[in-house]
Amino acid sequence: MAEIAHNNDAKTIHNIPIMATAVADCIHHEHLYITRTIAYAARMGSNVATTALSGAARFLAAAQRRTVDRAPVWLMRQAGRYLPEYMALRRLHDFVTCCTTPELATEISLQPWRRFGVDGVVVFCDILMPLAAMGLEFSVPDGGPRLSPIMSSLADVHRLKTPDASTAFSYLTTTLSNLRSELNDRAAVIGFCGAPWTVALYMITGGAKANRAEVQQQLLHDEKLRTALFDKLVPMLADYLTVQIQAGAQIVQIFDTWAGLLSTQDYERFALPVTRAVIERVRAHTNRAAPITIFCQQCAHLLPQLVESGADVVSIDARTNLQTAREQFGHRVAIQGNLDPEILLTTPETIRTATRAMLAVGGTTGYIANLGHGIDRHTPVENVAVFVKEIQNGS
Repeated sequence: MAEIAHNNDAKTIHNIPIMATAVADCIHHEHLYITRTIAYAARMGSNVATTALSGAARFLAAAQRRTVDRAPVWLMRQAGRYLPEYMALRRLHDFVTCCTTPELATEISLQPWRRFGVDGVVVFCDILMPLAAMGLEFSVPDGGPRLSPIMSSLADVHRLKTPDASTAFSYLTTTLSNLRSELNDRAAVIGFCGAPWTVALYMITGGAKANRAEVQQQLLHDEKLRTALFDKLVPMLADYLTVQIQAGAQIVQIFDTWAGLLSTQDYERFALPVTRAVIERVRAHTNRAAPITIFCQQCAHLLPQLVESGADVVSIDARTNLQTAREQFGHRVAIQGNLDPEILLTTPETIRTATRAMLAVGGTTGYIANLGHGIDRHTPVENVAVFVKEIQNGS
């Protein structure tokens, strides 16, 4: 999606025969899982959301770990380059203009909802956009996002501005307000931000991909630089999410895409505390008005830690086993994911089979159907329709 359109380098490519084996295993357990879901719904009583659910009601009930009529569905990066109507607008306007012009951002955000009837509409933006309000120059040329100047010293960090979120992000809050009005709960409005660890990596690399591992080591070992960056980012990102919720976002997602490269110990020490601090600040400022989702790429080794972040929903990547995540999470958090985006580059029957297998494990209690990462720009539109329709037809 345009909201992290630059993370194509993080996509996962799976071996189809291996995937087919996993699909078969999931289908084998489908009857047992549905039986358990029905029994659970009977026990939950008032926690079961029943008939005639709107898209927003279905989405938010699932995020609150309730049982719904079917899994809600949306796709990360769903408003983006695979859509011809998006590309038609992008031929007229650059990426940043599309993000910062509410009329354009509203239209782009709504495009996948109009096509597919997804249950969630994510606001069109990018995790690096708020850094412009801190004094960085942000652009998205063909080679990916670029930030300047690079944060290479304490002096660079100290020069960063502290934006007033109530005014600095008015383009985004206006778009969110537009979406709430236009959708009228037919779909949930989704806001988002990057997590401090991931955003800090981009600030040090300037958006470059080649030296990310090297920069990660710098961030791990330069305590003064790391602390200074986090002291700036945590309050800014918390305020950024807060104004999104106040403007109409019904659920928000924090993308910690690069934290999965950390060991469990390093994640617990460096990334988790600052993510938790953002979540706690947002909770305090909004009186828990909107559920919060945390997404981490390559997160299989971090599942217990992601639960400890304080998020309501944990979104897992395609490499993480959905059944394993279900078992580890229990009923502590809802779960989102995690079809491999590469599946959408195959055939309709392969997509249906993989989607059914995913739904057999995900079920209808505390589960939001999605991809394990952003949709590939080369994905055929008709294949996305197959994926979404399979979920909409499920129960």
